[in-house]
Amino acid sequence: MSHDPKQFWTERTRQVLQQGRGKMFNRDYEVGSLAPDRVKWVQEQLLLQPKLPRVLEIGCGFGRWSSALLGHYTSFTGVDVVPERIDRASSEWGSDSTHFQVIPADGVWDIEEKFDVVLFVTVLQHLPLQTACSLLQTAIKHLEPGGVLLLVEWQFHNKTPQEVAQIAHAEHMFPKPMVELQKAIPDMTWTGGAGGYIVR
Repeated sequence: MSHDPKQFWTERTRQVLQQGRGKMFNRDYEVGSLAPDRVKWVQEQLLLQPKLPRVLEIGCGFGRWSSALLGHYTSFTGVDVVPERIDRASSEWGSDSTHFQVIPADGVWDIEEKFDVVLFVTVLQHLPLQTACSLLQTAIKHLEPGGVLLLVEWQFHNKTPQEVAQIAHAEHMFPKPMVELQKAIPDMTWTGGAGGYIVR
């Protein structure tokens, strides 16, 4: 049976909402539990932009990054395929400059706006390769000229298929070769390393 990311995260979200945040998956769903080094890295990248940027976060979950980055953007749009997450994000973090929207899993969105920064935080690593590549292609369509993708991702690699087979990971983790991701958006340049990639 193939992995369905939307179904997986919908079921996980419902577990969290039923049991209460802080009782399970706390690391993933509380603002205060975000890794400080990740937050600092993203904040620094936003401050390097020519002006305070308009940010699009793809796979925003419960919206906690909008709070962690407050003061580092002029506007923040978070999108996710799970309606329950968007409902919670909107109620907790929604404002005149911060809003959230449900998007379909097929990547056909009704968002026409372009952004200075498109942010992924541990999203692509949870997707099969073809889906991740398609999402990257969608992301760059939402970039202003000169804009950047910021990828806070860990499960990218340049290993052989045999080496990948030895990686122990949960059913929803999909380590994938950098070269394939780079091929999906061939006109973009990648810098950085595990945990913090800049694509422009």
